[in-house]
Amino acid sequence: MITVKDLSFSYKTKQVLFNINFKFEKGNIYCLVGENGAGKTTLLEIILKLKQIQKGQIIFDKTETLSNSILEKTGVVFQENTLRPRLKVKEEIDAYKDLYNVEKIWVDYIINTFKLDALLNKIGNSLSGGERRRVLMALSFINKPEYIILDEPFTGIDTKLRDELRIFLDDYVRDNNATIIFSEHNILECQKYNYSFIFMYAGRFLLTGKRKDIKSTLLAIDYEYTDLQELYLDIWERTELVEKLIKK
Repeated sequence: MITVKDLSFSYKTKQVLFNINFKFEKGNIYCLVGENGAGKTTLLEIILKLKQIQKGQIIFDKTETLSNSILEKTGVVFQENTLRPRLKVKEEIDAYKDLYNVEKIWVDYIINTFKLDALLNKIGNSLSGGERRRVLMALSFINKPEYIILDEPFTGIDTKLRDELRIFLDDYVRDNNATIIFSEHNILECQKYNYSFIFMYAGRFLLTGKRKDIKSTLLAIDYEYTDLQELYLDIWERTELVEKLIKK
């Protein structure tokens, strides 16, 4: 479990996170949605200790230290599609396999899942954006992580494969009691899956929960909607809805 306590963060004079309290439980997939600048990437970077905590706490299980033992069971994909330019995809994968002493059967399964067979002998910087994304996602699962943190992981990936990979994430979390946190812009597609949604608005967790939980929360303030995309658009277009949710 990852526990966020009283977390706030500012860039110089601009505050981008406001007193966030939340528990990311094991066995769940958390989908962060929100406009650019809502604080999604900043939150993920603070969880990973890439940005120094200014106020509050991030606790992995029972420790505030992101120790080597926790890092060894963490998988990460950043927004940037960066691979080492002179290495073949196979060499990237082999480096991770050797580093984590992973069984070949698992590596072969990951290669197959992310459809990398045709890319193995290609150089990393020769790949398209979507191909690099697939390689980076595959690498994040090589070490069978307990915590997986992904910043817009599906960018550039074809629709059919996105669906297959979303199903893989669901199976992985269930089979390994893992925690996945990822940011996303495609709310219409995401609502088809059993995610725990976190609507971020101006540095706050405005709405959290699975679809039925969100619906119950909104019915309590007499708000009805057709789907999560309509809700998403209303949040950024209707100030009165945001004010009601902040008060609640």
